[in-house]
Amino acid sequence: MHKRSINELFIINIVTVLLVIIITAFPSNALRAILGVPFMLFFPGYSLLASLFPKKSALSGIARVALSFGISVTLTIIIGIILSYCPWGFSLYPILITLVVFVLLASAIGWLRRKGVGITERYMVYINLRLPSIKIPRTRDRILLVIIALALTGAIGTFGYVIAMPKTGKSFTEFYIWDTNGAINDYPEEIVLGQEASVILILGNHEHATYSYRFRILVNGVEQSIYGPIELEQGETRQQPVVFTPSQLGNDQKVEFVLYKGNEIEPHLEYPLYLWFDVI
Repeated sequence: MHKRSINELFIINIVTVLLVIIITAFPSNALRAILGVPFMLFFPGYSLLASLFPKKSALSGIARVALSFGISVTLTIIIGIILSYCPWGFSLYPILITLVVFVLLASAIGWLRRKGVGITERYMVYINLRLPSIKIPRTRDRILLVIIALALTGAIGTFGYVIAMPKTGKSFTEFYIWDTNGAINDYPEEIVLGQEASVILILGNHEHATYSYRFRILVNGVEQSIYGPIELEQGETRQQPVVFTPSQLGNDQKVEFVLYKGNEIEPHLEYPLYLWFDVI
C-alpha cells in the first residue's frame, strides 16, 4: 500500500494547543497569524462536522472541507456575538479560550463517534506516499474546488487586512471640566465682582489623528477669551487651566466653554460645557 491513514483530529488539536502557547508567549510572532488562519476559519467547522458525520458515506472529503470554512466563520461570528453580551466582552483571550474549548470538545466527540463506526464505514483521511497522478475532477468537484479557493482567498485576505490595519475603534474628543483641585464637586458658585474665577478644562484627542483645538469662553453670551490652538496627538490629553471674570452683579449667570477643532467654524461638539454662578 502506498497510502496510510492519519488522525487529522489529533493534528488539529496539536495545532490548536501550539497556537495557544504561541499567542500567550509570543503575542507579536508571525507564526501566530499563520496558525490563526486555519484555527478560526477551518478547525471549528471541521471538528463539528466530524462529530456530526462520522461515516464517510455522509459527506465526501471535498464537501467536508468546503463546509468547514462556512461553518467556522458562522460559529466564530455567533460566539463573538454571545461574548459581547458577557461580562468579559469580545476580546482576544475570551474568543481564543471559547474556540479552543469548542474545537477540543468537538474533536473528542468526533473521535469517539468514529470509534463506534465500523472500519469500512468510518471516515478516514489518508496520505498518499507516492506521487499522485493528475486526474480531472468531475463537474461537481470542480465547483467545490472553486468555492474552496475563493473562500481561502477571501479569508486569508480579510485576516491579513485585520492584522495589517490598526484597530481604530470609535473616534471621539474628550472634553470636560475639573475644579482647581482636580475634582468635579467644587466648582465656583459665588464670585466677587471683578475677581477672576478659574477651572481646568480636560481635552483628550481620540480621533486617531493629530488635531489642533481651540475653545472660546463666553460669560452671559459675551465672548471673554479664546484659548488655542492646542495641538494634540492621538491618545494625548491636556489639562488646560482657564480663567474668566464676571463684569456685572447678579444671580444665575452662565459661563460657556465652546470647543472647535482645526479651522472649523461650527463648534465641534453639539452642546458646549457650561457652569452657573452668582456674582456678589
